[in-house]
Amino acid sequence: MKYFLVLILFSPLSMIAQVPINVVDTVGSFSKATANSYRVQIPEAKLKSIDKNWTSYLKSLSTGKVQNINGEYWATWVVYKNISTNPINIYSKLLENNQGVQLTAWFTANDSVYFSKTENIDQNTASEKFVRDFAITEYKRIVQGQLDAGKEVQQKLEDKLAKAIKGEEKKIKKISEDNRSIDRNLNAIKLNEREQATQSNLIASQKSLVEKETGEDAERLKTEQQRLTAYEKDMKKLVKTNEKLQSAIDKWHKNIRDSKRAMEQSRKDQEGLKAQIEGQKSTVQKIQDKLNNIK
Repeated sequence: MKYFLVLILFSPLSMIAQVPINVVDTVGSFSKATANSYRVQIPEAKLKSIDKNWTSYLKSLSTGKVQNINGEYWATWVVYKNISTNPINIYSKLLENNQGVQLTAWFTANDSVYFSKTENIDQNTASEKFVRDFAITEYKRIVQGQLDAGKEVQQKLEDKLAKAIKGEEKKIKKISEDNRSIDRNLNAIKLNEREQATQSNLIASQKSLVEKETGEDAERLKTEQQRLTAYEKDMKKLVKTNEKLQSAIDKWHKNIRDSKRAMEQSRKDQEGLKAQIEGQKSTVQKIQDKLNNIK
């Protein structure tokens, strides 16, 4: 349970707070030139993941090569008609920082003039959108992962609560069964005690009969003594059976006490789980809202 509490109470604020996606036009340098570029921050992203997805995205559009040269991504002959009817080249860099991953991209048709808002208004807007759309897609993927993880935590908590409730129901059923077993044994003990009383009378009568034997008839005396021994043996069996019946009752009483203690603890745990579930639902909803607001 402490594991889940940590997940709920110590979720980073970045999981909840949505970060706006803004593209900045800025002059930047890479190995080919110092020129206008488009820079965007992809919040909460990891370089390894963005590297893979950015490369894959460029490859899906390029009829030329997509290469990583000394940390720069070179994509040639990229066909993206929203920017240009002719193939273009896209050069880019990725930089991981405390906020996520920063993507900087340069767009050019001829490796000499780079798109910017001062010289290529139409291409400028489309280039900004190209970078921003990728950033939004990645950010949504990241937040969707957070949402899935949050829902998984919630489901585990709900499963644990359901298991606790089912366990309590089993304990209630077991207590009822043990109480019925105790009642059966109490009835059996009453019957046993009556049989002991009857057997005690038989033994007393038989002892009296044996004592009256003069010994003149040795064979009869032996028979009566044997009968007395048999009565006493049966009495011992009754006493032993009574002890077993009482021992079983003691065991069932102990089981009932243990079950009640377990139920009391289970109910406390259930209250804690219910509070955690409500807290996790709130967390999940905030992440859902965050996802819905990424535009």
